Amino acid sequence: MVVRLGLVREEMRSEKDPLAVHIFVSRRSYRHVHHTKSGKRRDTFPRLSWQSACELGFRGNLGEWERPLEAVPKK
Repeated sequence: MVVRLGLVREEMRSEKDPLAVHIFVSRRSYRHVHHTKSGKRRDTFPRLSWQSACELGFRGNLGEWERPLEAVPKK
């Protein structure tokens, strides 16, 4: 997972708005994370993607980052 986020991070830096790309990719990835019995995977992903977002200029806290990840788009 760390390697994958690193590759995505490098790709995002080449875009015009890397934070917007990161938000889009993170929301899509979060929806596809498989649940585990302990829930660790679902808890770890937002923290890792939040750290990457902070490197790209996001200034909110972890709670503010988790809200958009958990939002379900209307179909």
